[in-house]
Amino acid sequence: MGDRSDVDRVKEATNLVELIGTHVALEPKGREHIGLCPFHDDKTPSFCVVTHKSQSFYKCHSCGASGDAFTFLQNYLRIDFREALTMLADKAGITLSTRRPSPEDKERRSNRDRVTAANRFAGDFFRRSLGHPEHGRLARQVIETRGINEEMVEAFMIGCAPAGWDTFLGTLGNRPETIESARMAGLLRERTNGPGNYDYFRNRLIFPICDESGSPIAFGGRILDPEDNPKYLNSPETELFQKGRTLYGLHLARKAIMDRKVAIVTEGYTDVIACHQGGFRNAVGTLGTAMTDDHARILSRIANTVILLFDGDEAGQRAAERAMEVMINHPVDVFICILPDGQDPADMLAAERGPERFQAAIDDCATVLDYMLDRFRREFADQKTMAGRQEAIESFIGTLARLGLARTQPIRRAMIINQVSELTDMPSGVIESMLAEADTVARSRPTGPAVPPAQAPDPSPEDVEGMFESHLPAVSNRRRLAEQEYLAVLLFDDEAPHREGHELLKLECFLDERNRALAHEVLTRIARGGSTTIHDLHREVSDERIHELASNLWFKGQRLVDEPADDYDQRSPLQRVTEAFEACMNHAHAQQRLAQIDVSESNPGALMEALRTIREQGPNAAAIHRNARN
Repeated sequence: MGDRSDVDRVKEATNLVELIGTHVALEPKGREHIGLCPFHDDKTPSFCVVTHKSQSFYKCHSCGASGDAFTFLQNYLRIDFREALTMLADKAGITLSTRRPSPEDKERRSNRDRVTAANRFAGDFFRRSLGHPEHGRLARQVIETRGINEEMVEAFMIGCAPAGWDTFLGTLGNRPETIESARMAGLLRERTNGPGNYDYFRNRLIFPICDESGSPIAFGGRILDPEDNPKYLNSPETELFQKGRTLYGLHLARKAIMDRKVAIVTEGYTDVIACHQGGFRNAVGTLGTAMTDDHARILSRIANTVILLFDGDEAGQRAAERAMEVMINHPVDVFICILPDGQDPADMLAAERGPERFQAAIDDCATVLDYMLDRFRREFADQKTMAGRQEAIESFIGTLARLGLARTQPIRRAMIINQVSELTDMPSGVIESMLAEADTVARSRPTGPAVPPAQAPDPSPEDVEGMFESHLPAVSNRRRLAEQEYLAVLLFDDEAPHREGHELLKLECFLDERNRALAHEVLTRIARGGSTTIHDLHREVSDERIHELASNLWFKGQRLVDEPADDYDQRSPLQRVTEAFEACMNHAHAQQRLAQIDVSESNPGALMEALRTIREQGPNAAAIHRNARN
């Protein structure tokens, strides 16, 4: 693989509009080119290709897909970065550098290649074993008993692991490197009672776990002998496989999810397969784990609604709290579907009128909030004493606070608070106050050594990954807007600070978690004289949340920079957004001062000064630079 200079040379030689235009019909519109997005079922052109100044990236304003020439080929053709780089280099007539990558990069790539090869070999072995007269006999009986048809066996590449301790091992021969690769992939384990290895999967029905291109990255095994344990066994996590970032069956379900804008999420392999066989091909599985942020992020790009499917009320309750957190933090509506009589999807769909009854259960699902409120309603009604009801309310409010309700969007928070208010017959203001207090308690719980704010260092790149999970103060919409407009101008015109002699704002000025993480990347690069192009952020930052926010703000920055100012307003766009940001911060500081004044000590001077400052700054300081032109 080439080095960084190779990537830059290939990027500069690639005409992004021409490249994407060979796969997507594009039409010029101003500085951009637009067309139907190839990554979702786009009805109206929402896909935009930008080649303005030093920027070169694509962005879908509907599904959120964004990236550069490399990521387009990777996602569109289902190839890895090295293949995309080689393809574009060949097209541009560029000979890639023969300089070796760093030892760490070389080792990481080698490990991925070895695990990939081992998984492919194992997948073939498991499928051959299923057809073996003896090794696959019991597995074929289980498949028939479960009612899994041949089409599903082929589509999901189902296989089986023979009962012997070293049947798979025996197919590897005496090649130490091959055996070590199989161990790296979790297919072999080292013996504890002597030298050698043994098969990790034995006497199990095997379900390959694939990436979005359909290549196996891990395996799941279900017992064939009821006496064996555990019932399900997954490959350990590897260079390729992380359970919390993988959805079983997504490579087969993606198109159906995009078509319907709905994803059904189940808990197990056979449930996913049963759904697909029953005609519900928009189903995926979470490999037995709760729905994670990564799962939600993946699904929110291709679906508007996620239906979590559970076969028991207690399982639903445990998952509902996690789903509530997902709903609050991701742009996707989450529903809970509890199947009747403790049935799982496979049992229900295999029964008489199964698909019809299954569809009825899906249609009868409740939003995760309604599900939690219904549980709370019953618990609240069961309390016959005032103390019991107070305890139930405090417990429920505490749960909502722990899940982050106090820091979600104001409209969504108000809707939830109003529902709790109606249910308990308590004023919404009281509920709001209880939530704020519970949120303060939740955020004040120590998670490590305390660092005084004045002494807290700027976060390292390693810290940035956790910024989205941190607990910063509640942020008003006007403060969030001011932060984003400042970042937007810097993203669109990163030369402005150097051209205007502008002193960058400090990282601690950014209170919104997403804005703060992006600000760390942008401010650090500008301070070092580097570039903040969307291309560089995609190449150098792994977090997709930063990619999405940055590409959204670039367009906002374009509007702010191109927006004509009035004749009397001689400020540059960077000056306007900076002054609005600073006014917003001063407004917040004045409000804090007002809150700290001890009225009982009759300090009218301080009180009048704080009120005068707030009055001069107006109710929406973030809009000052816009209001000045009206």
